Amino acid sequence: MLSLLLTVLAMPDPATTRVHLVVESPTRTYELVRQQRPDDPYRTDMLAAESVCRERCNLDVDVDPRLDYVLNVTGTRFPVNMTEHGSSLLLRVEPPSRAKRIASSVMIPVGLVSSILGSIAGVTGGILAVASGAPNDLGVALAAGGATAFGVGVITFIIGIVLRRTSVIELSSEPGTVQPSSAPLTPEVPAAPPPPPPPSPTET
Repeated sequence: MLSLLLTVLAMPDPATTRVHLVVESPTRTYELVRQQRPDDPYRTDMLAAESVCRERCNLDVDVDPRLDYVLNVTGTRFPVNMTEHGSSLLLRVEPPSRAKRIASSVMIPVGLVSSILGSIAGVTGGILAVASGAPNDLGVALAAGGATAFGVGVITFIIGIVLRRTSVIELSSEPGTVQPSSAPLTPEVPAAPPPPPPPSPTET
């Protein structure tokens, strides 16, 4: 433990890069966190994960190259390369496609019901065709129709599942238009006020 601590203290402090970050998102349920890497020696000067900003991100960030930056959006985690576009970064959160969500919410139950009813009709038609001992138009029609409905239902169900799985939140990045402030990384200590003037002889 002591050797690990000495290793951390001996590591040079890499220069941070100041980046102005803007996050554009239709939802405010997001948070940018910075976290220590599992394979690196643990740093005692910070927590394992710390929040950088949340709900509304439009700020300068001093990016430490020893840390990972992750944007959490409603439970979905997106690794972020903070210096990908230099000193200004714009992240756009794209919501899931509404058309895909509506289509999947319709196709999944319709496909499931169609496949169940088709299988029932197909089995019933097969029983009627075999039990009569003679060609039975009703049984043949039920078997053929049931098989068709079952096949169409399965295909519809699978397409609905694919649409639901591909209807996910996406994150894109591009160069920002706002440059970071040139202020120092640490705030300057204000100068002490001047001492009061000595009392005049008349006041004594």
